[in-house]
Amino acid sequence: MARCRCAEGACGCSLVAGTNTTVDGEGTPKDPWVVSAGDHGYLAVADTATLDLQLLGDGTSANPHLLSGTVIGSGGSPTFVDTEEVAFTVSAATPPEVSALLPLLTLTGGIAGHVLTQDATGVFSPMPAATAPVGAVATGHGIKGDGSAVTPLRINLCSYDDLKAACAP
Repeated sequence: MARCRCAEGACGCSLVAGTNTTVDGEGTPKDPWVVSAGDHGYLAVADTATLDLQLLGDGTSANPHLLSGTVIGSGGSPTFVDTEEVAFTVSAATPPEVSALLPLLTLTGGIAGHVLTQDATGVFSPMPAATAPVGAVATGHGIKGDGSAVTPLRINLCSYDDLKAACAP
């Protein structure tokens, strides 16, 4: 261990603990200095009239802080502020439905009529609006129509006795 150019058994060096630190030991080979850093500050939450915050964890790598918030019903709808990049529309439904127009976003290279669809892996990509062309939908007993605008799919409802007779083995 480095000894600060000290003679055996005597040393004029000293370590002083700073903010949120401690220094233990005498600085000798048998009792070396041990510098420990405590908290690196505190994270406090402050609720507002419209947001209830919760802080979990102690800030260690084993138990990191987790900050979450719950919007408090304030008797009205949330406020969304339009910007050059985003224009919001909020419905009057309960709960409100929010949509956003992104006027600066341009998509190129797509095929007209395709829509943005999410696949089983969660990836979004352009695909045809319908997976089966109009008229290609197979129908069974009691289902009428071809799925087109002229003849939409319909369920032919019958009485319980008719249904029971159709389903009997």
